[in-house]
Amino acid sequence: MPNVNDVGDRATKWIRWIARIWGTLIVAFTLLMLIGYAWNWVTTGKEGLGGAITVVFNLAALPVLLIHWPITHDFPRYLVAPYGTWMIIAIPGILFLMCWWRSKKRVIPQHGA
Repeated sequence: MPNVNDVGDRATKWIRWIARIWGTLIVAFTLLMLIGYAWNWVTTGKEGLGGAITVVFNLAALPVLLIHWPITHDFPRYLVAPYGTWMIIAIPGILFLMCWWRSKKRVIPQHGA
């Protein structure tokens, strides 16, 4: 007669392996889509990829800046460090994204001979 604990452990192991395999498939599919999307960005224009990376990392750093240097009534004193530095780094990324977006939007007419 099988032990109740063995059946529970065996079922738990099966559930765990199903979850691992299913999760791995989801992660692999997501990574495949992200790699394909990133490859498309790299081959069509590196300024878009570089601008996006800059903006994303700057947006990720903003909460850290707000926690360590909160905006108070004496904000002008903290304009250069760190918020001024943050803006100096973020602006080129935004400009590169604007250039990439404008160049993707522009249609080049083709003249027939």
